[in-house]
Amino acid sequence: MAYNESTPASINESFSVSQPKIAANFAAIKTVVEQDHEAFNGADEGKHKQVLFTEQAAATSTAADEMAFYVKDNAGSPNLYLRLESDGTEFNVTPDVTGHANPGYEVLPSGLVINWGTVTIASGSTNGNQALAKSITTLYGFSFGVRSANGNITTAKNITLTAKTVAAGTLTLQRGGTDDTVYFDYIAIGK
Repeated sequence: MAYNESTPASINESFSVSQPKIAANFAAIKTVVEQDHEAFNGADEGKHKQVLFTEQAAATSTAADEMAFYVKDNAGSPNLYLRLESDGTEFNVTPDVTGHANPGYEVLPSGLVINWGTVTIASGSTNGNQALAKSITTLYGFSFGVRSANGNITTAKNITLTAKTVAAGTLTLQRGGTDDTVYFDYIAIGK
């Protein structure tokens, strides 16, 4: 039986009539409270088993001294968001494994993007390009390792990275010299 907010129907309703309705209301309340919670009178009563969110049409509004977790649509999939107080910054905190490949990426809840991959610069050339798996416009950090065609780092000698740029989502590396084909395995952090 569903919860009936009109129970008892009036102050004049006899107890024998209202008692089954009141019992049904308590059962309905127990069912609602125990959804995703430990059972009444259990050792862990009041604690959550899990938290399920229904998808919202828009970002949840927050007042001063409030934060909100909520789910809303992102490209056709429900994503978990955190919003700061006073309708502040909204962060998507849903892990995104679609970029876990080579080249690949990860977007952190702060919005920072970590890209990784390999730029190949062929023998006889000084430049190599790699479309970043997730486009960034500002590069905050860059790290790389150099290896030769056979994967041996020691044979990739006398290789100097002379320039790096990120434009239109593409990482361009330039090296000094045009020796053998070399591979720059990189990590690029930006936004």
